[in-house]
Amino acid sequence: MPTTRKHKHKRISQKKITDSSIMASCYNTSSLKSSQVEVVDISLGGLRFLSHDAHQPGDLLVIGCTIGKHFKMKEKIRIANVSDHSFGAEFIGLSPATEKFLMELYGAVNIKNY
Repeated sequence: MPTTRKHKHKRISQKKITDSSIMASCYNTSSLKSSQVEVVDISLGGLRFLSHDAHQPGDLLVIGCTIGKHFKMKEKIRIANVSDHSFGAEFIGLSPATEKFLMELYGAVNIKNY
């Protein structure tokens, strides 16, 4: 019987946050390369993004983006898993401003739809 992985924090799809794609700048501190990525979903625990560049589990990245019209974030993340061009990452020391924004966002989204 297959098991499903339960996430500690429910993910919110970028389509539930904004009508446009969430594009982010990404700096890989392991390879010292910068790139553009697309954030697919986000939670208090981390985020999932798409990238054509190669990242390895354990890589440390600095990611910065604007969500909607008013919120800008710049956070440190660690790659947790890789699947083709999709990468799961966990936040490292989430800033209070980003945590507050995500908490407010969770209150604005009906989590029962997930």
